[in-house]
Amino acid sequence: MEKAREINCVSVPSELIYVYIRGKIRMAIICFFPLSCAWQSN
Repeated sequence: MEKAREINCVSVPSELIYVYIRGKIRMAIICFFPLSCAWQSN
């Protein structure tokens, strides 16, 4: 019983974490690409 509940608790946050990380990566790309381009041009 304990193990089954553990797997259920892990599978849901892992899905949320994946979405969260993917969102963070997109934010980082949007934020850092203009910065890196400006830095390279200088």
